Amino acid sequence: RRSSGGWFGLKLHHHHLERWFPRRELPPSWGTVRWIRIRRADRVAQAVSWARALHTGQWATWQRPLLPPIYRQRAIEERLEAIARGERGWDADLADKAVLELTFEELLADPGATIQRVMAWLHVDPGPPTLTSPDALPTHRQSDATSTQWVARYRAEVSGSSHPRI
Repeated sequence: RRSSGGWFGLKLHHHHLERWFPRRELPPSWGTVRWIRIRRADRVAQAVSWARALHTGQWATWQRPLLPPIYRQRAIEERLEAIARGERGWDADLADKAVLELTFEELLADPGATIQRVMAWLHVDPGPPTLTSPDALPTHRQSDATSTQWVARYRAEVSGSSHPRI
């Protein structure tokens, strides 16, 4: 997680920040911290992904699932609640900091341009754009037809209700 040029990057969900940095004090050796916040506009899809990973144990495409995926509406709702808590936490913790705001969806739609924005934010000359499609990213989306079906099923189950999370 550290480049040959001395850059260090850390991906944190808010619950990680709470667990590892409960007083929100980052190590002084980290020097200047540049915050980049990536939100997912489609929270239902994010909750489905998280619920599925929790159940199957598969957090990345290269991992083998320990269990087959099983749809559970309550598990998705629990993840939606956790996402909302995390977003409120980030809102509070980053309120007085300069932050580059991105969405997961814009990264997928145009990885090259998004990476150019990140590099500019970090004051690093990125050179010519090299990524032009999500397929060129070093990691791959886990979302598949099952995830798409679960998102649609969840939305259908809660449509017509006064469900505030969608």
